[in-house]
Amino acid sequence: MIDKVNWRTEYLSLVNMEDRKWQQKMKELWVGDGERNTKFYHCYANKLLKSGGRINRRS
Repeated sequence: MIDKVNWRTEYLSLVNMEDRKWQQKMKELWVGDGERNTKFYHCYANKLLKSGGRINRRS
């Protein structure tokens, strides 16, 4: 029974790590595309800033 619990915990941890990796990759791609769509990007950025979020932008 303990092995089953450890296996499940390890599996969920790996799935969570993979999800975060893809979220970061998609956000990076979206920010790059967002530069071409400035009106949408700035609306999104302003909404984030008003809600207390932070935006990291590469120069």
